[in-house]
Amino acid sequence: MRAYKIMLSFSTLLALTSAAWAGNLNTGLEYNVDLGGTGAPGDAGPFFSSGLPGWLGAESLATHMTTDIQSIPGFDQFMGQVRSTVYYVNGEDAGNGLGFGYEILLDATNRNDLVRASLNPANWSVVDVLDAGSDGSGDSAALAPGWSDGDPYFIERDPALGNPQWQYRVGASGASLLNGTKSAIVWFQTDATAWDLGNIAVQDNGAAVGAAGVLTPLPEPASLALLGLGSLVLFRRR
Repeated sequence: MRAYKIMLSFSTLLALTSAAWAGNLNTGLEYNVDLGGTGAPGDAGPFFSSGLPGWLGAESLATHMTTDIQSIPGFDQFMGQVRSTVYYVNGEDAGNGLGFGYEILLDATNRNDLVRASLNPANWSVVDVLDAGSDGSGDSAALAPGWSDGDPYFIERDPALGNPQWQYRVGASGASLLNGTKSAIVWFQTDATAWDLGNIAVQDNGAAVGAAGVLTPLPEPASLALLGLGSLVLFRRR
């Protein structure tokens, strides 16, 4: 009977955490709509949202910060900053969730082509991402096929850890983020009701890796308790 109860508790946990994955960004990769009809990988979609959502504006801004990209020992260094922002989806408070925006700005002295960005897994696994997209406000070098507005090639959510990540080019296609350029704002609409400090990792094709502090969702205490319960159940079953 005890073994049955433990299994039931873990099944309940899985059901609850799976429900938090019911959002828009839960189906693997979502591609840039500019790829449509090009014959490049992802040209048939699904596509991430293009442009600004209604909540992403000064009147809905909850907080923001800009931090320098720090070097990782043993790798070349990116020179630049990451700007992260938090918005009230309903324009007034967190009652209808929070939106998060991320913009990467590379200094004129930067030497590496930034290819990929990834938010740290902590705090994302039990957060529902209702919508995701990029606003086309960047300044990048266009590849072929490609674009010069700093939008990523694709946005995805790690299937195991739940953290969002995105890539600006695949092979010779997409956008090239070089010195003196900036990305568009990559944004995520969530059901989170509070924010916390986290980090973002950025990299090229392997020679350069960096990290910066950013604002991220803060899960509800009940969700964190469920994650702790899941760890306890797994431990007891081993």
